[in-house]
Amino acid sequence: MGGRESLLIGMKMADKIGYVGAICPAPGVTGSFNWESGKEPYFLMITGGSNDTVVYDNPKNYHSNFEKNGVPHVWHYVNGGYHGDNCIRAHLYNFFRIAFQN
Repeated sequence: MGGRESLLIGMKMADKIGYVGAICPAPGVTGSFNWESGKEPYFLMITGGSNDTVVYDNPKNYHSNFEKNGVPHVWHYVNGGYHGDNCIRAHLYNFFRIAFQN
């Protein structure tokens, strides 16, 4: 439940956590997440894979919810990605490149 927990904690404590990365998050995080100005994270990234047979389309559902509510984020979709190494490596590679630019 690492991706979901990262998302849940990061979204609830956005004023204290600047970078939130959720790899293939499971269902369970709800809400529109419209933050007060200055309380949003610097960077929010969600990764999902096309062959994930654990959480299926749930990461895309988060992405769609954030888009619908105007929440700035990066949606990272891995073609052929499953609930494991290839999504994890791709996410970490891109997440850290962006996080350490600032």
